[in-house]
Amino acid sequence: MNKKLFLTLALFCASTLTPSLWAEPQQQAPQGVSVAQLLQQNLINIQGNTLDLSNKNINDLTGLKNIPGIKDIEILQLSNNQLTTLPAGIFNGLDKLQILILANNNLTTLPKEIFKDLNNLRQLQLINNPNLSKMGIKDILYKGKELHALLNHYDLLNHDGVSITKLFQQGALDQEIKDMEMYAFLDLSNRNINNLTGLQNIPGIKSLKILALNNNKLTSLPTGIFNGLDKLETLLLANNQLTTLPKGIFNSLNKLQKLALNNNQALPKAGIKDIVYEGPALQGLLNQLSQSSSIAQLLQQGKISTEEGASGMLDLSYKNIKDLTGLQDLRGLDKVTTLMLQNNALTMLPEGIFNGFNNLESLAMANNQLTAAGLPVEIFGALGKLQMLSLLGNKLTTLPAGIFKSLNNLTMLFLNNNQLTTLPKGIFDNLTNLKKVDLTNNPDLAKAGIKDIVYEGPALQGLLTRLHS
Repeated sequence: MNKKLFLTLALFCASTLTPSLWAEPQQQAPQGVSVAQLLQQNLINIQGNTLDLSNKNINDLTGLKNIPGIKDIEILQLSNNQLTTLPAGIFNGLDKLQILILANNNLTTLPKEIFKDLNNLRQLQLINNPNLSKMGIKDILYKGKELHALLNHYDLLNHDGVSITKLFQQGALDQEIKDMEMYAFLDLSNRNINNLTGLQNIPGIKSLKILALNNNKLTSLPTGIFNGLDKLETLLLANNQLTTLPKGIFNSLNKLQKLALNNNQALPKAGIKDIVYEGPALQGLLNQLSQSSSIAQLLQQGKISTEEGASGMLDLSYKNIKDLTGLQDLRGLDKVTTLMLQNNALTMLPEGIFNGFNNLESLAMANNQLTAAGLPVEIFGALGKLQMLSLLGNKLTTLPAGIFKSLNNLTMLFLNNNQLTTLPKGIFDNLTNLKKVDLTNNPDLAKAGIKDIVYEGPALQGLLTRLHS
């Protein structure tokens, strides 16, 4: 063959070949591997508390549980792989894990309860898993409240929750306990807790001032669970599922100043508002939930001292006292000038209970449940120096005749917010220094021709004249 003919045939063949036959071969994406395969090849190594399996082309997590020391890791790095799904139970037993990084994969879904044992999880990195959006899950970094909302909304944790005992046994509370020792603050929020059993076993718990239990799965509080926490000032129970609060549940919390019950939407059915309680609102709730007791019992429990009235003022208000037995056991009664018994659960006053209060000038018994039947005629007989008497907010429909006959130094009498229907003739006859009588909010007095108003000056004189025997 001559040279010219050879060149002609070569050009013809080159012009008829497809580009794929002469172009450089394209690289194919490498096939994914399983964790089990990497483990067999000795390509996995835990460094400290971290297992880094990023950039390994992993498409199958099978074998993860077989890695020596896996149950002790706190950080698991699985970013930049080919994961499309997570096998059910694959993270079971990793109860020390705090950070899980799954960024830059191809995840399309997260199975229910996939993180059921990850009670210590603080961060979940899902960045660049765009197909998760089809499930309604943003491919972002989750932590704090966002993490809690994600885990609970999609039932990614143990649906039933965990107890404090289990968290403690798993070592999931180690850091919180260290912080508590330093700051007297224990943060157990966002931990999927459904049972407070074990709270009393946490070392140093009795020094606690702030306890946060927000954003958990609590439906009830065990009786006595807060016993001994007498230094606690703030208790946060918001965003749980509480349905009721047991009587006496907060009896030991003598220093409590703030109680957060907001977003426990079933509580109003039990007559308890789901709000943040402070000040008078908190005192009212504590009184509502307290177990009624006697002064003698309060003394035995150390909640009051026999020296309580040494300053001249004896304040026994807001203690849900139903029985005044033990009052006479307090020392220095003759030095007390002010006795405060308001906002308790008194239904009657024992005869002679105020004996010894020889210098008493002010007696407040507002907002109890006293009735005329529970007031002996001589109940105030020893209180000749009394100047102010408050019986407002009780259940009085009338007053025993002669009950005020010894109170000739009384200047102010509060009988408002009762259920008075009449006043006996001569009820105020011996009250020669009386300056004010409050009868407001006793609407049935109108049937007896008596206005339910505050009586002072000429109006008071008119009332005294009318009722004079």
